[in-house]
Amino acid sequence: DALVVSLRAAAADGLAVSGMSPFRLRQREHVRHVAAIVEPLDRSLRSTRVLVRMTAVAAHRGRVIPEAYAEVIGEIAAAAETIGGGLAYDTVEQAIPQLMRIADATAHLPRGTSVSADAVLVQMRTIVVDLLEICGFSQMEATDALPPVAPRTP
Repeated sequence: DALVVSLRAAAADGLAVSGMSPFRLRQREHVRHVAAIVEPLDRSLRSTRVLVRMTAVAAHRGRVIPEAYAEVIGEIAAAAETIGGGLAYDTVEQAIPQLMRIADATAHLPRGTSVSADAVLVQMRTIVVDLLEICGFSQMEATDALPPVAPRTP
C-alpha cells in the first residue's frame, strides 16, 4: 500500500501546485482526474487482495467454486490492464464497454453451492464497481450498472 500512499501524496501535491501556479493551469484537469481515482484505485487493489484470499481459502478447504468464475476473473484482469494502459493517456473510459459486459456476465453466472462461492461472486462484482469508478462513474452509478444476480436454483 506504500504506492497508494505515495500516489495520494503526489496527487495532493499536484493539486496544490496546479491551484497556485498559472503555469500549471493546463495540467489542472489532469491532476484533478488523477486525484479522483486514488480512492477507487485503492479500493480495487484491496478488493482484489480479498478475492485472492477468498479463493485460496476456498481451495484449501475444498469448497467448490464454479469454473465459469475463473473465466470472468480473467476478463476482470483484462479490463484492469486496459485501465492501467489508459491511465497514461486519459483513455480509461475505453474499458467501460468491457466492464459492462463483465457486469452483465456476473449476473448470469451459475451460483455455487457454498457461501464461499457466493462470497467470490460478490467480490468479483465489487471489483467491477471499483473499476467503473476509476473510469469516472460515481459510486452509485457504478453500483447501479450491475444487474441483479440471478436467484439460486435448487
